[in-house]
Amino acid sequence: MSNQAKLTLWAMAVGLLAVALALSSCAGPAAPSPAQPTAAAQLSTHDHLYVREGYGSSAENLVVLDAATGTRGQDLPLGVPSPDWSTLYTVEHGEGTTTVRALEVKTGRTVRQTQVGGEYDLTYVDIDGKPGGLSPDGHWLVLSPAFTSAPASQPNRFAVLDTTSSQPPRLVTLDNNFWFDAISNDGSALYLIERLSTANFAPYQVRLYDLVQEKLLPDAIADKADTEAMSGYRLSSIASLDGKWLYSLYMRNSEAPFIHALNLTDRFAVCIDLPSQWRGNGEKEWLWSLAMTADGKTLYAVNAALGFVAQVDTAQLSVQRTATLPAPSAVAPSLLARLAQWLAPTAEAKRILIGGAALSPDGRALFALGETGLLAINTSDLALRGRYLKDWTLDSLALSPDGTRLYVVSAEHAKIVQLDPATGVSVAEIAGASHPWGIWHTLDALIGSTLVSDDPPATCPVTQPPEPPYVPPSPYPPNAPSAREFWYGSEALWTSLNADGTWRGLPHNTGGYTQKVFWWRKGYSWTDEPEPELSVTGRRLDASAPPLHTSKATNAFAHDIQSAMLVGVDVPTPGCWEITGRYGGRELSFTVWVAQH
Repeated sequence: MSNQAKLTLWAMAVGLLAVALALSSCAGPAAPSPAQPTAAAQLSTHDHLYVREGYGSSAENLVVLDAATGTRGQDLPLGVPSPDWSTLYTVEHGEGTTTVRALEVKTGRTVRQTQVGGEYDLTYVDIDGKPGGLSPDGHWLVLSPAFTSAPASQPNRFAVLDTTSSQPPRLVTLDNNFWFDAISNDGSALYLIERLSTANFAPYQVRLYDLVQEKLLPDAIADKADTEAMSGYRLSSIASLDGKWLYSLYMRNSEAPFIHALNLTDRFAVCIDLPSQWRGNGEKEWLWSLAMTADGKTLYAVNAALGFVAQVDTAQLSVQRTATLPAPSAVAPSLLARLAQWLAPTAEAKRILIGGAALSPDGRALFALGETGLLAINTSDLALRGRYLKDWTLDSLALSPDGTRLYVVSAEHAKIVQLDPATGVSVAEIAGASHPWGIWHTLDALIGSTLVSDDPPATCPVTQPPEPPYVPPSPYPPNAPSAREFWYGSEALWTSLNADGTWRGLPHNTGGYTQKVFWWRKGYSWTDEPEPELSVTGRRLDASAPPLHTSKATNAFAHDIQSAMLVGVDVPTPGCWEITGRYGGRELSFTVWVAQH
């Protein structure tokens, strides 16, 4: 081709691009416009979105948005949120000191602060850039050493803080090759990653620092079936409902990823390998995410860009099912797109997902971000249900607490869009955030408010009296101790519940609502087993909340109830709660409405 012909083609291409740019937004790549929401659709949305903004900027922050109006609420610094999102922990550096502030998310005001000698930073563990370092119940916060240009021989120092400020910080000094991994709810076990070299994908092992003995234990915390050192980068992590387990997904160089299941209470680990053919594939291997069902029994590992999804049984700690999702239909690029790529080729940048997967509250649908768009997957058979926003590059997704609204973020287009999760239809574009990157949390502003009805709403499935009524074996009476109560369960484990499904008038102590719960089983004797091996856990169904706190099981005896097991529970917030008791390999769950008065 002659030089004149090349110049002519170049001029034509530039002309076409100029026309395209004139017709598109000057704020960046042209993006499909979501459907304009109706007034009714806007008014029915009462979610508050906690959005990380400032993508591509050094001035990042966390902003609270009203999803219906786009009104900005609090502008907050980046920090570590408590499990119920009532408090945000931030750090500020002074002359040789670090100030840790506990901010009330609703108002932004400082409610507590603690000073620690030395320079510490918030802890970053997962690759999504969200700060962490909290125990699963939010009681303990671990700060990591501040980044400095000091030589590699400088020791690592960690600060362990009681978030209630009831005791002073504890400082831990170790060699320089340790990184934070997790801390147990009781504050006794600090788990650390010990890197065995400085190379990329270097092998590592998990070590335990006993905070009671104040020493690093000599042996690594390893899978008993595989004692070799592990390697990889931690992409995503989820704690079990009771805070006993931490599940972390690791990506490995040229190998299949795996899930590291760390038992924070009993101090051991299990590695759950994903299929060997699911090996790395360049940029796409960074797009793995985890999602857990509301009951904590099933964990999903998904990479929608690679088209892989695995279902993990958390009781068996094994992969139960896997599926390969169909690839999207190839679409030939337009002439304009081909010319643009020829004239100005761009290098693909790494995408870091902030919430790359989410499950519907009923556990029937799994949503995951793909190379472009997002996928809706039926969990019944791991089959693809649909692809939404196929042409968008997305960085974050989140569901409303009731699962009826799906929000996605595209940093490329600087947009937050609300979708109908059932159809993928765009409902609204959420205003108010400048250069959004990801949604950290969603809150139903009505349910999540401090005002809670004294009567259970229709949306709370309180446990009803069974039909026919359950009658326990002799010598227990056929009817529950009170006329307002009924027996519920089986002879392996049963309890008594209020007929209206509500706990009312509970003492409000130490920030929670305290209730005594009696449990029975056939053949139980308080004299033979004064401290029964009964455990009780709970989770709020209608909003985010910390797990309830429980006392050690004890016993009770009276002629109207005979021998009973007794556990005190401290419910952190009023609302709709599912309570589960476990004893002798059996479990019993019920749902109750905890009234505010």
